[in-house]
Amino acid sequence: MRQSKLAVLVSTALLISGCLGGYPVEGPATIYDSNRPYALPFEKGYAADLYQGYFGTLSHEGEYSLDFLMPIGTRVLAARAGIIEKVVESNTSTCPITKNCEANYIYLRHSDGTQARYIHIDTNGACVQVGELVDQGDVIALSGHIGISSLPHLHFQVVSANPNQLSSEDKPAFRDVNNQGTGF
Repeated sequence: MRQSKLAVLVSTALLISGCLGGYPVEGPATIYDSNRPYALPFEKGYAADLYQGYFGTLSHEGEYSLDFLMPIGTRVLAARAGIIEKVVESNTSTCPITKNCEANYIYLRHSDGTQARYIHIDTNGACVQVGELVDQGDVIALSGHIGISSLPHLHFQVVSANPNQLSSEDKPAFRDVNNQGTGF
């Protein structure tokens, strides 16, 4: 099949930026449960250590947030389909939890009104633009270590359509978490 010049240019730009190349991942296969709406925000087969879970006392108090340890440059995937609402990728600093510095992030709105937040992406690590429609599993960013962060990781959070009200919708049910298929 013949590609247009624009498709070749876009593919080349993404490859150079790392969005198609990125950091390769390896790890054991996991059980897949198609009844759960979320896929993990990284490639299938990659085993990311969970650094902090829901309501973690380090920085997740009152949040259904997860911190997945991953090397800088690891491809971050859309956990669900949706539309990109916000992209910030220009920040360059990392600081400890006692300081204040800005993170890079992508916000993705789902059809049910929930929003997934992918935080600590690398500087210039966004692979999407505001208004872009993405499918579940599309590469949206490269992981980083930007903002308040003690180790390179991806902070993943889902918030409800009403951000002032924490609900069970904010606790994502993953379809491919562990060998027991139980999710989080």
